[in-house]
Amino acid sequence: MSSSWKASIGVLVVFLLGWTAGVLCHMIYDHHQVIQIIRNGTVPEAVAKVFEQRMTRNLDLSADQEQQIHDFFIENIQQRRDLQKQIQPQVQEANKQTLRQIMSVLTPDQQAKLKDNLAEFRQRFGKNPFNPSATAGENPSAQPAATPPPVSSTAPAATNTP
Repeated sequence: MSSSWKASIGVLVVFLLGWTAGVLCHMIYDHHQVIQIIRNGTVPEAVAKVFEQRMTRNLDLSADQEQQIHDFFIENIQQRRDLQKQIQPQVQEANKQTLRQIMSVLTPDQQAKLKDNLAEFRQRFGKNPFNPSATAGENPSAQPAATPPPVSSTAPAATNTP
């Protein structure tokens, strides 16, 4: 292979590595921004801003259009939050039931490790922006992890019937 081909391939590899690094850095930056938004508690406005920027970045909107679109996003986020409040008790009960089922098949050592994992998850991610009733360090859907559920020997076995 000639040296010009080697140089061309080298330049192409360097270009591809640079492009990959740029994409990864952008993804990390976006993730960091989302985490900061959640921790700051300015979720509706910040989420609307992120959505607006991503969806309208090349539309050359007028100030009036930007405001109208912003209002639409805020309204949508409020509607979604209201819906979440309505279904949250059902979601929490489903989560509790799943956690009880998981705990019933784990050994006591595994149960303790799962509790530690849940506590670490809550500490790391804190407040859940889509569940206004949850606060940092506590997650109502994971409360059964504090005490292992009783394992009943009379509980019916799960079946996969249609």
